[in-house]
Amino acid sequence: MQKRVRAIICEEDRYLFIHRVVEDREYWVFPGGGVEGGDVSLEAALIRECEEELGVQVEVGEFFTKTYFLMDGEEQEQHIFFCRVVSGKIGTGNGPEFQVGGEYRGSFDVEWVHKMEMKDRHILPEEVKDMLLGE
Repeated sequence: MQKRVRAIICEEDRYLFIHRVVEDREYWVFPGGGVEGGDVSLEAALIRECEEELGVQVEVGEFFTKTYFLMDGEEQEQHIFFCRVVSGKIGTGNGPEFQVGGEYRGSFDVEWVHKMEMKDRHILPEEVKDMLLGE
């Protein structure tokens, strides 16, 4: 089972998301990704992923929840933490998502979404969105 990590970054009732459009699918996800062999902990993986995807260093805070889902027929275990940006500039990531001709298809944009707008967005995982909105 592949382990993944996600960061909930919130400032002034706005949450930071990765907005993806792939073919005919549009969705928003919390920053993060797969735990790799060199990651010594879930927290270390999340710090690395935020540097790659966002261009920022984060302080990993409280564990929020764990979810499960299928991706390409393989079960994924996703660990979600609250995080705080401590340095860097959002939008300056250099991970594989930004490599021209890389494996990522579609668009990949870093966006702040106000809490009041979250209900109308296709945010994954949906159960995490519902928990944050108190539903």
